[in-house]
Amino acid sequence: MVRTIDIHSHLYPQVWMDYLEKRTSSPRMKRTGPTSAIFLWEDDMVATIRFPGHYDPRPRIADLDRCGIDTQILSLSIPPVDLLPLDEGITWSKKINDYYAGSMS
Repeated sequence: MVRTIDIHSHLYPQVWMDYLEKRTSSPRMKRTGPTSAIFLWEDDMVATIRFPGHYDPRPRIADLDRCGIDTQILSLSIPPVDLLPLDEGITWSKKINDYYAGSMS
């Protein structure tokens, strides 16, 4: 049986979004609605999210099943952790990798 794999997909961990929403300096996030937000770097919008599947694995998995996709390779999108000070970036790299390892398995 051939598996269908999406090799380029992004998922924002909720814990990452919560952290960015509390930040007062770049990078940061601002909620724009119940399921939407914008990500900012130096007050410029660098990314948007509009759907729960952008940050919640459950609707994401439902979408995958509906479309016949067996697997996704996930990565973080903008803003990346390397925009943080080094010690914070290392901490958040580990947290986000751990999230991906556990959330979709």
